[in-house]
Amino acid sequence: MAEVIRHSGRKVEGFDSLGFFVLAPASQIEAGVFAEEVNKDSILEKVQRRVGEYNDPEMDRWFSDWFQPVLEKAMVECISWEEIVEHIGSVDKSFGEGLAEFYNLCLKFNGR
Repeated sequence: MAEVIRHSGRKVEGFDSLGFFVLAPASQIEAGVFAEEVNKDSILEKVQRRVGEYNDPEMDRWFSDWFQPVLEKAMVECISWEEIVEHIGSVDKSFGEGLAEFYNLCLKFNGR
């Protein structure tokens, strides 16, 4: 996301909001499957370690000038597929029902 914003030529400050969302079944979110990974501290640590492996001042600048400002501004969280299906159903009942049916089949054949 930070690299795409850099290539766009826009400054991070020009965005009203940014978000990084993991979409997953509610059961996995509630079980804490993503809790350790989907948070700003974890993301910061992993990217900082990866950038450090390059041992390149240009990458260090990218990290401080682009990645950190994007991460600071971004909302980072998990959203359940069930929430998405429910919201779509509240806007378009027919489409929401079809999507719910499809999602339930996904759960059935791919496991919970």
